[in-house]
Amino acid sequence: MNDAADSAKAALRQPANPADVRETLRTFWNARYAADEFAYGTAPNEFLVQVAPNFARQGRVLCLADGEGRNGVWLAQQGHRVTAVDLADRGMAKAARLAAAQANGFRPTLPDEGRFACKVPGR
Repeated sequence: MNDAADSAKAALRQPANPADVRETLRTFWNARYAADEFAYGTAPNEFLVQVAPNFARQGRVLCLADGEGRNGVWLAQQGHRVTAVDLADRGMAKAARLAAAQANGFRPTLPDEGRFACKVPGR
């Protein structure tokens, strides 16, 4: 186990300042995504592939904790307009590169200090 992983586990076990937890998690995931290769590959999660036919055709999709973008990019390839959010800027940078090569309709986003505003339809 590396220092970033140990710090992330410790931060999640004990009550802490949310900003500290966010930074610990950001550090952990940026370390995980530091390599040139994709940590989880570029194919979408199997569960997502199974349930995606139930989504509205060419709808808007918000992918939370999308990491390196494999799920969001795949959804964009299916015709959805995707906003992907992740704390790890390294992951979102890799997602942007993957999308540039494979998908239109994909927008990687970093949350602003842990806040991400989204509008709930009908509210």
